[in-house]
Amino acid sequence: MLTDRIVDLISARIEHQGKKLIARIKQESARISRIDYQANGHYENGTCVF
Repeated sequence: MLTDRIVDLISARIEHQGKKLIARIKQESARISRIDYQANGHYENGTCVF
């Protein structure tokens, strides 16, 4: 169904953005040695969890 495809595309976009954020945090912070990304789209847009 089209709805399932749209949900898949949105989920992939959220995951991609999360991975970009992880790379940026690791690059900019000398204190961060490991990040375990587990959001999997479960948080609302604009939510940040550390």
